[in-house]
Amino acid sequence: MGQNPYEVLQIADDASMDEIDASYRRLRAKYSEDRFLEGEERRIGAVNLTNLDNAYSEIVRIRSKENIQYEYGSDLGEIDRMIKDGNLEGAQAELDKMSSRPAHWHFLQSIIFYKKGWYDESRAQLKLALNLDPNNTQYQTALSRLEQVMANATANPYTMGTPQDMQGTPIPPDNSMGLGNCCTTLCLLDCCCNMLRCF
Repeated sequence: MGQNPYEVLQIADDASMDEIDASYRRLRAKYSEDRFLEGEERRIGAVNLTNLDNAYSEIVRIRSKENIQYEYGSDLGEIDRMIKDGNLEGAQAELDKMSSRPAHWHFLQSIIFYKKGWYDESRAQLKLALNLDPNNTQYQTALSRLEQVMANATANPYTMGTPQDMQGTPIPPDNSMGLGNCCTTLCLLDCCCNMLRCF
């Protein structure tokens, strides 16, 4: 993002998460009210609200990455990098080697499953991560986004949309495995057969 997220939240770079959360809540309440003003002030309120949400998400991402390095050492940080680089098999191999499985281990496992299109397995891993770290906003946001994707897929089984990863980046699903892909293919074939009967 172009703006410094800490400036958007009107806090110092070294602010604690409690200070960040308090500033976010205060500004969000103000900008939410501004959206109901008239004319240009209304537009500015909506823009400020969007910028605030984006800044808060960015700070949470930055702090989570720093916490990974501090709490879990370089191993999970390296696996996180491998996932971002698209090396899912390498990342999975490294995860499998680890005997200690903290909350972030399950979060990274959920991302790998998600990128393969295995949504049920991904959700199960996210729930395990949240059981271990229930106040982690990154995990909460990821689970919320995943459940939206799953709800949309259930509501619109014939819609061929592009899913997004936990950070909102479009990704192609892995079509090599997964019951969901098989069911989608069978449904599409059935639909095509029904259409052919009409002619």
